[in-house]
Amino acid sequence: MLNIAMGRSIYYSLITGIGLILCAQIPPCPGSSLCKCEKLSEDGLYDVYCNGNGKRQVINKEILPDKIRTLTVERFIFQKLSAKIFPQNIITVQRFHSIKNKIWDMNNDTFHNFESLSEVYFTDSTLQQQFQLMEAIGRSVKLTEIQLTRNNIDTFRPELLTNLDYLENVSVADNNICRFSGNITQLHPLKWLDMSNNRLDPVNIKFCFDNGSSLFPNLTILNVSRNFISSIQEDSWRCMKKLEILDLSNNNIQKINISSITHLVSLKHLILKKNWMNSMSGISPGMYPPHLEFLDLSDNQFSPFMPKLCDKFNNKTISIRRIDLSYNHISNLNGNFTKCLRNLTELFLSKNAIEILNTHSFAQFPNLSVLHIDRQNHGLSTIKKNAFEKNLKELNLKRNFITFTSENSKMIFSSCTGVTNLTLTDNVVMNKTALFSSLARLNLEVLVLKRVGLTEFPYELFTFKNLHNLVIDQNTIERIYFPPNTRELKSHVQYFSAEQNQIVFTENKTTLPEAVLKNLKAVNFGKNIYDCSCDKISRWFRSQIAEHGSQGYFQGIRLIGWPHNYLCHSPAKMIGKELADFHLTGEDCRESFMIVYIASACTGFVVFVMAVVSYWNRWYIQFHWHMFKKSCKRIRTIADPEREHLIEESGLLYDANVIYNENDSKFVLKDLRRLVEEKLHYKLLLRDRQGAVGGTKSDAYFDAMDASRNVIVVVSNNLIKDAWCEFQIDIALMNKIETRGKRKIFLVILTDVDLESVSKSWCVLLAKKNNGKWCETENSIRRKVFVEDLKATLGKPLSVEYSRSRSRADSDSSNHSVT
Repeated sequence: MLNIAMGRSIYYSLITGIGLILCAQIPPCPGSSLCKCEKLSEDGLYDVYCNGNGKRQVINKEILPDKIRTLTVERFIFQKLSAKIFPQNIITVQRFHSIKNKIWDMNNDTFHNFESLSEVYFTDSTLQQQFQLMEAIGRSVKLTEIQLTRNNIDTFRPELLTNLDYLENVSVADNNICRFSGNITQLHPLKWLDMSNNRLDPVNIKFCFDNGSSLFPNLTILNVSRNFISSIQEDSWRCMKKLEILDLSNNNIQKINISSITHLVSLKHLILKKNWMNSMSGISPGMYPPHLEFLDLSDNQFSPFMPKLCDKFNNKTISIRRIDLSYNHISNLNGNFTKCLRNLTELFLSKNAIEILNTHSFAQFPNLSVLHIDRQNHGLSTIKKNAFEKNLKELNLKRNFITFTSENSKMIFSSCTGVTNLTLTDNVVMNKTALFSSLARLNLEVLVLKRVGLTEFPYELFTFKNLHNLVIDQNTIERIYFPPNTRELKSHVQYFSAEQNQIVFTENKTTLPEAVLKNLKAVNFGKNIYDCSCDKISRWFRSQIAEHGSQGYFQGIRLIGWPHNYLCHSPAKMIGKELADFHLTGEDCRESFMIVYIASACTGFVVFVMAVVSYWNRWYIQFHWHMFKKSCKRIRTIADPEREHLIEESGLLYDANVIYNENDSKFVLKDLRRLVEEKLHYKLLLRDRQGAVGGTKSDAYFDAMDASRNVIVVVSNNLIKDAWCEFQIDIALMNKIETRGKRKIFLVILTDVDLESVSKSWCVLLAKKNNGKWCETENSIRRKVFVEDLKATLGKPLSVEYSRSRSRADSDSSNHSVT
């Protein structure tokens, strides 16, 4: 009954949006420009949707079907809503829905011609005198249900509905009702009343008259959630002897005295979620209603203990069988506050702050069979042996950061061998064998292992004798595997889900053995990896899937989520398409095989040749790309060619970049650097000292060339054999040509170079370029000749030229000032 009430509330909250969606898909009524008709049955019963688009005022000229189940009118402007605005032939309307209409005035005869009307639904109307709406509805004597949501009603007038002898359901939710009218009138047939999301407070609630009689003597379901009720005053409620469901959620209740609802002798469900009650004073225990079964205290402020539900002076067992304490801050399971709940069978403690479950934590509930203790804020850090009782049937431990090892797996489930429904989603399985061995001792019928880190297919679970529902979604399983001795396997699984793993259905043609298929009724393989190519096994797997209507069947087993969750992952042209659209046969594959083979071979050969050529010329390719970027940068920086040389000179930071083999680095960093920098005052760019200037090896060299005025090459046997050094020299020669000889090259020939065995190209280079043979003796004639040749090639150091240019600039500035 609670589900029916909640379902109605949800339905009428969404009906506006759903109606608009359906209306867009329904064809127009023949002979009507405003209305659309949906045929419901062969005998001519229709649902009709009429839209005034904020302009139309009547629909009496529209040609509508004779038999109408639901007539929906929306966005009309009714200057006077009366029977005259409707066609005269629509007397069979069963339901009338008014959505977002502007109503200036309303007659009592509006529904006079609707002889079969049983339901009226008004929402978002702008009628100023709401009592006119109630009066018009009150003349439709066969009404069984009224929905008046979002109409800005401020006073509830039940006396206007006294003529409705069949009225059972009334909703005035989402209004501004803050009071009842003063007329003493009883609505005897009313059974369901929704007054949620209004402005009721404890003073203005008047469900009982002063003489003790009830305004709604037969009411069984009452929803007053989302109001301003802060307390339960006994005189306002005690007359409701037949009330079975009372929803007080989302109010301002901080404290409730159980004695104030004791007289609700038929009450079964009391919903107090989303209020402000705490553990110490939120509930004052007393005599509970004798038939109370369900108490919803979720989303309150209970902390750190469970609420005080039991009177310490009275140890009498109460009737409550189900309690919801989810979304609180409970961290301590104190048995003294709940010792009277011996009949409790279902306990919901989801989303609390419990970290430790001690031995026999739930011993005060001897009949407890359902326990949800999932999603604790900090997880369950400790679960001691015998924490759960043997009567437990359903256990939910979802998302508690539990790591199942060989030690704790056996301990956690040692005492609750009667569990049939177990959820371990969002925990971590470290030792699969130990966990499954422990679970085998239980009497499992349903097992959920979503997101627990499984990497291998858990075929062991199919040996559980009573397991009929198995879920292993969202793990990282790559293939389905059963050992060879499947003939001895006796599986009783009827529903199996392995959705959103990484399973590839191409390795084993049997996929699921006959022993598993025997009892299987439905399987979910959605969102795994499917190959839609000419592969023989892929085509075989697709051929095992038969389609009947919108459903798919794999080897006779119904596929859950077919076809939208079964998408191709390969080849590239099929990615994202549904597996249902994959129908390649052997002939199709043979016809395209040669074309694909030749194209692939040619493409592969071209790519291979290009790759080889690119690899052997990779440095030269990078150099030309560097020069291209440099030219683009120069164009962006300046468009005046006469100033181009000034820009080039401004980037020079070193007198020379030294090219050398890494085996000669000791000579370069010690002997050569000491002579050239310390004695001759040149500034050298040495890669072993400055490090990489650019991002890569080649970029570093290109930047070094740009930052240096000249190049020094240290010629040794190591350098002559080094391909990278040879490339650097080629670029330096090319750079000299581009700068028209401004950047010069000087070759430093080491004493151990075998000049007689060098190649012809090196002979030409040594003959044409400035060079000098290194001499170890500092004051010798050969050292002096070497130094003079080096100075002649490099020119004056940059530091000297910079000083002279500054002096010249200062002198010019002084002369300009005197002038």
